[in-house]
Amino acid sequence: MFLRQVSTWNQENSPCLMATLYSTAPLCFYGAVKKKRLMLIFVLLLVGGTFCFWLWRGHESAHAYRLPSVEPVYKGKPLSEWTSEVRIDVLKNGSHPPVAVEAIKAFGPAAVPFLLKWLEPAEQTNSTVPGGVEAAFEVLGPEAKSAIPGLAKLLDKYQPREPTPISKAWHEVEMVLAHVGYKPKPQNFLKNYSAWSYAASSLSHLGPEAVPAMLRAAKNVQGQHIQWEIILNMGNFGTNGAAAIPALIVWAHDKDAWVRAGAVSALGNIAREPGMVVPVLSAKLKDPDPLVRRYTAGALGYFGKDARVATPELIRTLDDPEWDVRRETILTLASIGERPEIVVPLLAKKLQDIDERVRRDAGLALGEIGGQAAFDALMVATDDPDMDARSTIFEALRKIDAKALEKSGKRFLHKDAPISRGE
Repeated sequence: MFLRQVSTWNQENSPCLMATLYSTAPLCFYGAVKKKRLMLIFVLLLVGGTFCFWLWRGHESAHAYRLPSVEPVYKGKPLSEWTSEVRIDVLKNGSHPPVAVEAIKAFGPAAVPFLLKWLEPAEQTNSTVPGGVEAAFEVLGPEAKSAIPGLAKLLDKYQPREPTPISKAWHEVEMVLAHVGYKPKPQNFLKNYSAWSYAASSLSHLGPEAVPAMLRAAKNVQGQHIQWEIILNMGNFGTNGAAAIPALIVWAHDKDAWVRAGAVSALGNIAREPGMVVPVLSAKLKDPDPLVRRYTAGALGYFGKDARVATPELIRTLDDPEWDVRRETILTLASIGERPEIVVPLLAKKLQDIDERVRRDAGLALGEIGGQAAFDALMVATDDPDMDARSTIFEALRKIDAKALEKSGKRFLHKDAPISRGE
């Protein structure tokens, strides 16, 4: 009965139903076509916008560098050769050659577009040029401040990223697949890291206007181990880096020992605001990491007499178990020059240290402090078994009182000669 009723209803209402369907079909079709057109327009706008964006980026990059068609030349040699020579000489002798320095200074700000371009990973075909770029910026200093925006862009562009769990897992898969002939896609991590690192060190030579960019770059890698490198470079600002002091004090308490070491080192090289910085450094002499203690002891030496409040803590650090910490502490105490009546006897004991490098620096420090007590302590140590330590001790004696040393009859003897106190 029920089915019969339904069938009857369909027969009675089917004309209305069909009329309704036929009347709405054109509207549905029109709506579908309109939707497709809108999607097509959206896709075209997206593609066109992306193309215009990359076109603008390329124009901006070219505009930022403003590279002339010909590389500048000085005394018959292009900038790239002078840049390489600066780096090579640093590697060999630890100092820039006067002629290369003269050349870089002669180029002046005109060298900036080329130096920026050579830091790009794609341009690093000559391994000596990127290091030379850093040296060139060091020579130019604030005169090259026009490079600050370009270097900041390089720091953002090539900022190192720590691998994600997915990338780590894929790397493991690639290592397995490599055994069956799969060739992993070449990675540019090292070149990108090199560009980032050289950009950071270059930026640190460009004066106080570059400090905000350096701080931003350091904060961008907060929590990553590589942060220590950019923090350490802040010391290159010298007294121009005063604006970085509050951030460096915070980083001096970071959980990463290398970050702490970089921060205390930079605070020492900047050597400003002793009332704020010296107490922080004095406390860091108790840091559990020997590298931090070593850098802290050395950093205090840059403050000279302004670090006198740290003298008691430095005296305690003379007995640090690490030889390089003791060595830096000795030199810093000499630099401060406070309380010689206490410091000189303690340094005299270090002339008997088990490490010859500590003995050598103890001799150097006593020569800086001077006085009869220091002279007498050095006279006892003239037979040191290490030639370098012995040489330093005799130089210190001559510095304090050359006539008294001559009168004593003691002579410096080279390694191959027998050791004698003289007559």
